[in-house]
Amino acid sequence: MEQGRAILAAAAHERVPHRGVLDLPLPPDRPLQQLARPDLGAFAAQVLLDPAPYVGQRIELASDAPAPAQMATALGAALGREVRHEYVPLTAIGNPDMHAMWTFLNGPGYRVDIPALHAAHPEIHWTGFADWAGRVWATGG
Repeated sequence: MEQGRAILAAAAHERVPHRGVLDLPLPPDRPLQQLARPDLGAFAAQVLLDPAPYVGQRIELASDAPAPAQMATALGAALGREVRHEYVPLTAIGNPDMHAMWTFLNGPGYRVDIPALHAAHPEIHWTGFADWAGRVWATGG
């Protein structure tokens, strides 16, 4: 999930601020669950400081689940100019590992119950994509 943000940041470094294009191999309305690194760190710290409640549990994490159209809007707001989502066909993804990842994200994808997770862990300051974009891209990348 954080991998999605890292990939987005790396791939978009040139295209988003300069061309106003967020090109992703996802339909514009397909949510992409993501996890901000500070949220992961805060959750991990909580588990390390008080492990007993977590013994034997598998907890999947996600901070937010914006669709590409929402990501483009958030990036545009952070940059102060229009950003549009451009769909990239999966057939254009040549790297086998990246193709497998995007195939998974277009198929079942991640299925974290984000509202239940956040309600169960209100002590974590869950970072929305728009907040992340504003922090990372407000200075132009």
